[in-house]
Amino acid sequence: SLVQACSDQVDRVAAMASSALEAHIHELEESELEPFCDSVVEVLMGKLRSSSHKKVLINAMKTLGALAIALEGSFDAHYEQLMPLLLQVVASRADGAAAGRLRGEAFECISLLGFSVDQEKF
Repeated sequence: SLVQACSDQVDRVAAMASSALEAHIHELEESELEPFCDSVVEVLMGKLRSSSHKKVLINAMKTLGALAIALEGSFDAHYEQLMPLLLQVVASRADGAAAGRLRGEAFECISLLGFSVDQEKF
């Protein structure tokens, strides 16, 4: 499955699987996504924690943002786990275009998370 491929040890496979998963998320209804939400978030958070590959990290954040938007009110439970990881990316002191792109994707994902949870939580 795409979710399993997102956790592949080969970075290019994981990055492409995340990108494909993001494309599918946009096409699915909330009721179709909900049963897979926990496993998708778990796999992608694992990649955010363990990978240093730029494309893996970017695609994981894009996919998580798409999932948050697609599930809106049903994504609150994952906010507490995801936000610290995204804030670590934003707080990174790394220089260069790649680091700037990662921070930009993290900001975008944070804004999508903020849209998908209660105002008080954000």
